[in-house]
Amino acid sequence: MRSGNTLVIDLDTMVPPLKTKYDSAELPLSKLIFNRESLFKDYMTVVKDEENYDMMKSKNQYYLNEKFSLIVLSNMQDESCDDEIIQMVLDELPNEDQFLKLYIEATD
Repeated sequence: MRSGNTLVIDLDTMVPPLKTKYDSAELPLSKLIFNRESLFKDYMTVVKDEENYDMMKSKNQYYLNEKFSLIVLSNMQDESCDDEIIQMVLDELPNEDQFLKLYIEATD
């Protein structure tokens, strides 16, 4: 987040229960992590003391780089993975309506 890199969460073929099992006070997926506006406003709530420094290693100067982005990647290569499976992933993705969705089809 500090350097403006892209965080890729590779789900492969899994449908993890993000909303029901992993959304917590310690890892607020719905309220913060998967909510871009809130994340850019309140990111310090998830920054630990030992992480609170800037690119020059200046203590207490952490900031979230505006180029930071988050990608959730699913693998549809397996023939048993279809649109219903992808919909299940979307149903478990907090604030999925805020995401740009790209579907890339393999070519022969």
